[in-house]
Amino acid sequence: MNIWRAFSSIHCLTYLFPYLGVVMTPQVWIYLFLLLSATAYGVYNFRDLTLPYRLLIAQVFLVLLSEITSQVIRHFILSSFPVYYVLIPALLLFNSLIYRTLFKSSIVLKEIVTIVAIILLVIHWYLSLCTSEVWTESFPSISLMLLSLFTISVSLLVFIQMLYSPIMIPLQKQAIFWWNSGNLFFYSVTFFIFGYFRYIKGLGQNMPEWSYTQIWLASMVMYSCHFTSLYFNRKKSNLKNGNDQ
Repeated sequence: MNIWRAFSSIHCLTYLFPYLGVVMTPQVWIYLFLLLSATAYGVYNFRDLTLPYRLLIAQVFLVLLSEITSQVIRHFILSSFPVYYVLIPALLLFNSLIYRTLFKSSIVLKEIVTIVAIILLVIHWYLSLCTSEVWTESFPSISLMLLSLFTISVSLLVFIQMLYSPIMIPLQKQAIFWWNSGNLFFYSVTFFIFGYFRYIKGLGQNMPEWSYTQIWLASMVMYSCHFTSLYFNRKKSNLKNGNDQ
């Protein structure tokens, strides 16, 4: 696949969205460009990446598609909430699969990650399908908080594993450090902000504008870290003296 073909797709979107009547802010365009850049870079270097980062490429591409879809859906039904009912369990699935590969020396941690992920998936679909939540009117904030809490907890376990199993590669050049740091930062911000979502909505108010700006900044930080992790994972793929996943 030619990397320039991937980049040309976002150029096509600049014509598609106005045709559909979809108007996006510069922040959204910057975010989409970052997601597209990370996806294109990952696909171009796919053979040089290890399994966790191949999964990461698929995850970033899924987020890119979901963000584009949410922009279109918001234009027609004035809400992008339905997209997140599918995206959140997908992110949970990808995060759990990636973390399982990182806990290569601990079968117990692998099983714990799997069991907790399955439980959270069941909770998500129960809240979505078996309660009074309406997809177009209610954001799955509880599911997002559970995803955030899961990712924060497991990312801390990864850092503990790194402390107990140091390698010769400098920390700032370890792909796992960048990927895990991005996750920890983003999901910590997300957990804090959406912890107040239902309370604020219950008062009949909207989320403050600064909260969406914080989420955008946190997303930019996380996917910039993910992009960096792809770079370092590719760079060390041919080295024989490192064991950084």
